[in-house]
Amino acid sequence: MTVKDFCYFTGANLKTIYRKIAKYKDNELRGHITKRKGHGLELDDYAEWLARNNGTSWKIKMADDIDRFIIDDIKSFTRDDWNEILK
Repeated sequence: MTVKDFCYFTGANLKTIYRKIAKYKDNELRGHITKRKGHGLELDDYAEWLARNNGTSWKIKMADDIDRFIIDDIKSFTRDDWNEILK
């Protein structure tokens, strides 16, 4: 997806997205953005995900996602499940 399309669909500010790209281009975004002649910058799925998360470090977001998954899984345990685990 191009940066322009991304901004159109998400309502993000074009200037803000370009600022994020400039900030992360050498680290997190290396290899995730391509420049196509006549089309501008193309974002892959990871670059879109990072842009949507307000510049929060991808490591922090990934840890939060993992924590949320584990907590949701634990919430689904029944009393019998806990008894089996604690044996």
